[in-house]
Amino acid sequence: IEDVTNGWVTMQLQTTAEEIRFEISNSLPQKPIVKDEVGGIGLDNLRRRLQLEYPDKHQLQITPEISSYHVILTLNRG
Repeated sequence: IEDVTNGWVTMQLQTTAEEIRFEISNSLPQKPIVKDEVGGIGLDNLRRRLQLEYPDKHQLQITPEISSYHVILTLNRG
C-alpha cells in the first residue's frame, strides 16, 4: 500500500545551451507493492525510447535506495 500521507516527490529541471537535465526523486513505501502481471515494463520502455530518439545523446542514471528512488536524465542538445 502506498503511503499517501508521508510520500513525497521532488523534481528539478535545468537547461543550458548544451543539455537538458531532469532530476526526480521519490519516496518508496515501507512495504513493497506487489505488481500485477502487466506492470514493471516502464523503465525498459523508457530505455528503448531514449535509444531510438536520442542515440548516443542521453544519459540515464537510476539510483534505488532503501527509502527513496533517484533518477537523473540528461539529454545532449548537440
